[in-house]
Amino acid sequence: GFHFPENFRYPYTATSITDFWRRWHITLSTWFREYVYIPLGGNRKGLGKQIRNILIVWLLTGIWHGANFRYIAFGLWNGTLITASLLMERRFLAWKSALHINDKSTGWRIFMTVRTALLVFIGRYFTRAPRLTVVFSLLKTTVLHPNFGELPHKILTLGLTAGDLLIVAAGILIVHIVEFFEERGTDVCGWLNARKTSVQVLILLVSLLILAFFGIFRSGYISSEFIYGQF
Repeated sequence: GFHFPENFRYPYTATSITDFWRRWHITLSTWFREYVYIPLGGNRKGLGKQIRNILIVWLLTGIWHGANFRYIAFGLWNGTLITASLLMERRFLAWKSALHINDKSTGWRIFMTVRTALLVFIGRYFTRAPRLTVVFSLLKTTVLHPNFGELPHKILTLGLTAGDLLIVAAGILIVHIVEFFEERGTDVCGWLNARKTSVQVLILLVSLLILAFFGIFRSGYISSEFIYGQF
């Protein structure tokens, strides 16, 4: 049969930008590592050339997403963060030691996960805004003039009913439950494959029924549009 490589491994549980890109679009990251980063020398020729290689890879990653300055800026944003983390690694470890931070604690992991997610979300501004000037305007508003009070209203203006929001919440909950077990070493797919055929068929039928009843695509949705169609 066919073997499809894993392409996403719970990226929003990542605790650093480097960790995020090891989990997000794995096949793309692997291709750039094997065909660009390593042939350029990787980390074998000193820190300076390693930083150069990282920035080249992320410049090309930005261009891969779209031949536009916004996507180039997106690539360089990620490359700069990864480079900064590399340069600051020893100092960061010294700070953790001086502050007696237990990096195995749940609180620290939550902090690092949230911090990483915020940096990733900032990077999304580059790909969603029509111009670079709009990106900086959005960043300024986000940092200096956040308005969290409008969030509930914005969610309601998406056109989702209370039932829709409940379905979304249930889906997120299921994903996080599976993620919880996977991150702790449980192979959920392997566990399911080990069940009786009747149990597997039942789970499949229930999943199909859920899609049939709740998978309603409203006006404006184009099923044939590729996710990268606007890149």
